[in-house]
Amino acid sequence: EALVRWAHPVRGLLPPAEFIEVAEESGLVRQLGAWVLNEAVAQAARWQDVDGLSLEMAVNLSPRQLADPELLGVVTAALTRHSLDPAALT
Repeated sequence: EALVRWAHPVRGLLPPAEFIEVAEESGLVRQLGAWVLNEAVAQAARWQDVDGLSLEMAVNLSPRQLADPELLGVVTAALTRHSLDPAALT
């Protein structure tokens, strides 16, 4: 499962509960979510390439991301960019 954290310069490593709401309210959650998705898909592809693992990567999405008409394109682009079988993404 992909878990995002924020390396805050003063407060240290922050869990999602401390910043996702602000990202949602500001509209930045779409960009953050796209970045997390891309990184998770890239990591899953690397693990499969290097270790030959058959795995499933889970990525949580926010309600705003689920309502985004561009979500399918973002997911498809990440899977294509990293040559990951769609069945490996939950």
